[in-house]
Amino acid sequence: MAATLLALPACPSSSGATHPTPTPTVTTSRSPAPSPLTLAVFVRRVQSALDRSAELRPQASAAIAQAMTLERSALNDAHITFSRILFTHQVQQADLANWRPPPPAREAATLLGQALSALIDDERAYITWISRLTLNRPKGEVKHSLGVAQTADAAVVLAEAAFLARYNPLRMAAGLQPLPAGYAF
Repeated sequence: MAATLLALPACPSSSGATHPTPTPTVTTSRSPAPSPLTLAVFVRRVQSALDRSAELRPQASAAIAQAMTLERSALNDAHITFSRILFTHQVQQADLANWRPPPPAREAATLLGQALSALIDDERAYITWISRLTLNRPKGEVKHSLGVAQTADAAVVLAEAAFLARYNPLRMAAGLQPLPAGYAF
């Protein structure tokens, strides 16, 4: 909570008396930073985010299949689905930015943020591809957009693998089984 204090220096008047002249000075006080999460709480929060993200994977695959039909209503539905998935990952990324992971989990938290960024880039690429299909853009442009999205898919796989390599030891330290190497979220 911020507080504002007024410093009132004295100014002489024509009668020789001094009168305070308000000069605002802003002084802020900050609440102490929240304590870092415990490892168990961090692992639970991450698992909740991963579960929610993994639930979206089949929806993304279905949206791609819908878009491939080239039907106008299917393209609109695919666009809406990807927009919703994109929003969910953006919210997860914003939430992650507010967590205070314990020191042993900081690298995993950074890698999770990078994996979420890769997912967001991937979803934006698919939205671009779907938009170009919807607008009947030239085939070469549409094909290029799909290639960009598929390349982004590969970046997601790599980012998720890097995250899992750091996250699984934390899961084991918290008494949980590691996630499978190919776990997609």
